[in-house]
Amino acid sequence: MVGRETLDEIRRSLQGHLGERVIVKADKGRRRVSEDEGILEGVFPSIFLVKVNASGGPRRLSYTYSEVATRTVRIQIRRGGRALEVERLPKSA
Repeated sequence: MVGRETLDEIRRSLQGHLGERVIVKADKGRRRVSEDEGILEGVFPSIFLVKVNASGGPRRLSYTYSEVATRTVRIQIRRGGRALEVERLPKSA
C-alpha cells in the first residue's frame, strides 16, 4: 500500500514543473503501453493533467499520483536535451 506521504511528495515534485513538456508512458494492460507527449497543465490534490495535441485536436489526460507510485504510469520531465523521471520516491530513514 502506498502511503499518503509518498503521494504528497510526488504531487509536490510535479508542482515545480507546471507548464513544462512531459512524456507520459501508461501501462494499459496486456502488453499495451501508451506514450503521450504534452504539457503538464495542472496539479490537483488527487490528479494531475497533461495537455496533448492529438490528431483530432488538443485533449487533456488525467492521471493519479498512485499510478505514478505503483509505476503503472511513468512521467518524464523534458528539460533541454535531457529527461528527468518522476517516480516513486524511497522513504526517508
